[in-house]
Amino acid sequence: MFWLIPFTQIAHAQDVGEKLINTVLDKIINPLVFFLFVAALIYFLWGVFMYLKDGDKQDARTTGSRHILWGLVGLVIMMSVYGIIRLVVNTFNFQAPSRTVDLKSIGK
Repeated sequence: MFWLIPFTQIAHAQDVGEKLINTVLDKIINPLVFFLFVAALIYFLWGVFMYLKDGDKQDARTTGSRHILWGLVGLVIMMSVYGIIRLVVNTFNFQAPSRTVDLKSIGK
């Protein structure tokens, strides 16, 4: 019977580790990826605005097109990061935190 104790401790450690990973993903990584995605989108839109606002000036068009390019690069990188995170979570069978709301339980 005593030989079962290490196996139960290992199972408990795996459960604690999985909860830790889910908490880090939910509280730190996901908001950070979302913030950087929004920042890249704003940078891209700012470049479009600059390009259209001062379209007759070559310097402004060059700066605007550079902002557009690097905004798109940032968006692609953030989508790739999100895809890699989802790949790792699904590969190791982590349970992604559910963000759904049960509407029936709100009024109760």
